[in-house]
Amino acid sequence: MFMITASAIVASVTLVSGRSRRRILAILAIGLGPVIMAYIYSQYRQSIFLERVFVPSAVFISIALAAAASTVGAWRRGALLLCGVVIALSVTSSVLALRYAHEDPWREAMLEVQATARPQDRVLFFAAEGELMYWYYRDQLKWAPASTGGIPRDFLAEYPPRVQVPVKSEADIQPLRQALARGKVTRVILVDAHAKDMEGYARLQQLFAGEWKARQLFDKEPIKVWVYER
Repeated sequence: MFMITASAIVASVTLVSGRSRRRILAILAIGLGPVIMAYIYSQYRQSIFLERVFVPSAVFISIALAAAASTVGAWRRGALLLCGVVIALSVTSSVLALRYAHEDPWREAMLEVQATARPQDRVLFFAAEGELMYWYYRDQLKWAPASTGGIPRDFLAEYPPRVQVPVKSEADIQPLRQALARGKVTRVILVDAHAKDMEGYARLQQLFAGEWKARQLFDKEPIKVWVYER
């Protein structure tokens, strides 16, 4: 679908000339600018990709295609044909996307967590990944709240909130180590959806070595849920 859209954009620019071409380029800049900026930002900071970011752009891409189709002569027939192909493939893609159910591993994982969690348990989210999802399903399904937290910090500890926060040193897990040492927490449910931070996860595993017994509660990419009990 990306190649189809890219071809349509190239056609909308090449089929017009002069002042019309400048207008088309301006329209494309308005429509694609936010998408490109979101992509660049996501490569270096927290990912902010959302499918909804393409909704406003679709309006401007349609205008650009319509401008190409309004050209005269033989080029117009080619532009109209290209627009028809793009529309037909877009409709086909949408129908196929809606026909097949998309699994939501987060919902399934959070249902397992909620079914297992007891009032005195501590539910921890590695790299603060998934804490927001738990709150969402908790509110939607009217669950009794469990004690939750993120490692190395909670999801709302910073503004704006961040996920995929790596565990860089022993100091990042020291507050959790101290809390566990007090002995009030006897069972921890750990949600891990950040497989990239292998070093940080190894530090966390060492923390639960020894008196803690581990069992895996859920495993479906990219989410793993572990229960640690002593």
